[in-house]
Formats: sequence, C-alpha cells, structure tokens
Amino acid sequence: MSLDAELLALRRRFETDPTDAKARWSYVVALVRAGRREAARALLRGRFLCPLQWEELPVGNQNRNRWCEECENWIQFASTGDELRRTVEARRCVAAPTELVEGYAESQVDAVLADPDAPGRPPRCVLEVESVVVGTIPRQPDPEALEALAGASAHQLGIFPVAIDEAGRLEVLADQPLSPERVEDIRFATGREIGCVGVVDRNELARAIAEHFPREDSEPFITMGVIMPEALDELREIHGDDDGEVSF
Repeated sequence: MSLDAELLALRRRFETDPTDAKARWSYVVALVRAGRREAARALLRGRFLCPLQWEELPVGNQNRNRWCEECENWIQFASTGDELRRTVEARRCVAAPTELVEGYAESQVDAVLADPDAPGRPPRCVLEVESVVVGTIPRQPDPEALEALAGASAHQLGIFPVAIDEAGRLEVLADQPLSPERVEDIRFATGREIGCVGVVDRNELARAIAEHFPREDSEPFITMGVIMPEALDELREIHGDDDGEVSF
C-alpha cells in the first residue's frame, strides 16, 4: 500500500469515529512520518483543545482560576510554557495564550517523532485564550508609561506599564488575563484606556514592579501575594520560631 493510500485509509477510519483515540493516534503518527507536521499538529490540538471561552467562565477566588461546568473542575491559567507543561502533566485543566498552546501542540508532534508507539495521555483540556499575548519585561520601559501609574497602584493592581500606543492607550503586563473590574481599576488609576495586555511569569512581574516602583519603608513588603526577598529577615524576627522558620 502506498503512503497516500495508507493515509487515506487511516483518515477514513478516524473520521468514521472521531472519538476513537487509537484511530486518531494512528493517523497522527502517519501524518508525522509523512512530513505533514501542520496537519498532525492541528489534529493534536483538536484532541485536547477546549471550545469554551475563558472570559465567559465563572471566576474563582483568584482571577487565575475559572470554574468549568463541563469538567466540574477548576481551570488554571498558565502564563509561561513551563507552567502550561507542569499543569498538563499534573492532569489539571489549563488555559493559556494562543502562542503557548501552539507551542505545546508542536511539542506533542516532536513526542510522536521521538516515540510513535507510546502515545501519552491527552490533557484533561487546554483552553486557548486569544485576548492576551505572551509578553516580556522590557530592559528600558517607556518613561511615559511608568509615569502613568503610581507606585502604590502598580503593586495593588499587579501590573507593569510597558508603553503608550499611538492611540494613547496604556499597554501593560500582568500574570493573567485582566478581568473587566481590573481593567476599570486601571482606567481609574491612570486616566487611560487599556491597549495590549501581555502575560509574564508572576515572579518576574513582581521583581519588575519592585524595581521600578520601590515601596516606602512603611509600606508592606508583599507584592501580588509574593513575599519579596528583602522582607524575609524582618518577617523572621517578627514571626519566626527558634529555627528561623516563618509562620503566620
């Protein structure tokens, strides 16, 4: 049987019953071996991609989590590729920007090439969030953007201002998609509309905010729920036990 004939037979078998995981995997393997990575990646994305919309799901105690009635489970937002991979490996539902979802699907194609006979378990579900992009902390942030946000507001809102776009909107970085309430808080604090929203690792975000918006000595040392390193010694003196461990 020729390669094209084999692909056609496997495709028909898969299309007869799209829920047949073995038929899907056989077709994916055949596509990868035939050098048709794009088709294989699209099929793999279809295996795990969730059709729901992040913005329409109920918010949990933190905006990074949303409740899914279909799965009866919490969906955790991942702002980095490593976080997405770890969440998938832990067999938890996860949401991520399109760029990260595409990267994960590509890694699954590479896994097929590495070991075609050992299909891994598909994730419970991966929800693609198109409203945000993967961002990076700039080495030299736009001074005008920094001036648009007071230091206290940066810490409280958990955002880092990056630039002012041509329409005068503020472009920001966060560790998660911004809820409508959070967007309104930023508008109130800056007097500007919000443009592009990028997501970054939450620890990188906390360090950037601490560097460019230093707190006064009298202000708390906790940013976005992350205890800054310079506060640990003071916390140990106040709350620590005999071994120097911090407890609250």
